[in-house]
Amino acid sequence: MVASCSLVLPVYMLTIVISNIFGAGGGTLIARLIGKGEDDEASRVSAACIWMALGLGLAFSLMCFFVMTPLLIFLGASDNVLEYSRQYMFFVVVLGGIPAAVGVILFDLCNIVINRLSASYGDIELAAIGIVLKAERLPLNIGIGICLGMIPLLAYNYSSGNRKRMDEFFRFGRAVGLGIGITCVILYYVFAPVIMQAFIGDAETVRYGTMFLRARCFATPLMFLCFSMVHFTQAIGRGNASFWMAVIRQIVFNIQILFLFNRLFGVMGIVWTQIVADIFTVIVSYIIYAGIRKSEGWPAGL
Repeated sequence: MVASCSLVLPVYMLTIVISNIFGAGGGTLIARLIGKGEDDEASRVSAACIWMALGLGLAFSLMCFFVMTPLLIFLGASDNVLEYSRQYMFFVVVLGGIPAAVGVILFDLCNIVINRLSASYGDIELAAIGIVLKAERLPLNIGIGICLGMIPLLAYNYSSGNRKRMDEFFRFGRAVGLGIGITCVILYYVFAPVIMQAFIGDAETVRYGTMFLRARCFATPLMFLCFSMVHFTQAIGRGNASFWMAVIRQIVFNIQILFLFNRLFGVMGIVWTQIVADIFTVIVSYIIYAGIRKSEGWPAGL
């Protein structure tokens, strides 16, 4: 059952992507329009985003229902977990509708790669890494929530020309997110066995999961920094920069390093990939950020 949940998670996250496209993306445009005083246009954009999210979410759910079995096999489901995966997908994806949540499609693609690579080592390893991915969602969702909360504030102050206040919101949001991330690193490292045992009682899965969680938890603050930069560029209308940050993080660094580290270091290479990829991503993101500040005529700063 745990392995089934791990396999279905990427599909579930795709339904979240739909709401994120129109929620985060549309919310950014709405905030900029309000900042310019165009309230009527902001209302029209808001209504359009809601209806498009509902329509696409329904279409995606129906598609998953009709291609459920081949999709699960593609994701790495073995004969042992296929039926459980079908049942779980039906309830959380087909019946779940459109959840109000966050995420990006490239993040989901990365999870698919992780699952497929982990499945090659066996159901225990797949289940263990699946639990770790779920456990780390708590600080990540809090961090993404902070980023989504920052977006309208950043967008409004950017459009109204209040750069100083925009910078203050951005610095404060990052400080809070980093504080939560560092706290979670300490707690997850110390209590990793307890966290694993809360999900599953199998000793071997707990042993693998403890090693995996203690490795991946170090990436949490870095992941928040990556998310904050993507959302900042969305807030100020730099859609191209936001897109390329996401592509660089997942396609250029994360997925490529996943295949490389899997080949060189085995299953532990899969686990350590995140922190290595995000170190590179943070460096690139801040280079892009510095370029944006320079092009806008803003003073250099964090």
